[in-house]
Amino acid sequence: MGNRSFAASDAQKTSLITAVVCMLLGLAFVIMTAALPQAAVGMPNAPKIFPFALGATLILLGAGLLVQQLAAIRGSTEEVVNEHKPMFDIHSRQIALTVVNGVAYGLLFGRLGYVLSTCVFLGFELLLFNGKRRWKMIILVSVIFSLTIYILFNKLLGVYLPMMPVIGF
Repeated sequence: MGNRSFAASDAQKTSLITAVVCMLLGLAFVIMTAALPQAAVGMPNAPKIFPFALGATLILLGAGLLVQQLAAIRGSTEEVVNEHKPMFDIHSRQIALTVVNGVAYGLLFGRLGYVLSTCVFLGFELLLFNGKRRWKMIILVSVIFSLTIYILFNKLLGVYLPMMPVIGF
């Protein structure tokens, strides 16, 4: 019997990690649900139903994904050769920059106001995924979207969003 080593592909490794994280998050939901207080009026366990169902669903889906990926790895007959790959491929870099952009958006939202911070956030995201060649469309979409949503929420729905400090819009 030869010494055959089968390794998971990068996508399978990512799926395995996702499955474990999903199950741990579900377990945290279930545990934290037990700490919720009972309702004073009506059904005493009513506040616990949705978080428990969410946690149980996360655990089941994570377990399903884990079983599916382990079966795919065991059933794989081809060896996966570990090629030298860059630490961050294009998609990983886009995800990392999106996370950094989202944190910056959250930090600047109150200071710059909704319209300006959303224009910058959306412009950066569109630039990141569409490239520089469509910069006119990127500016147009980010400005029109930000202003439209601001007017819709602030004026029509009565949901007040942070205004720009200098202009007051």
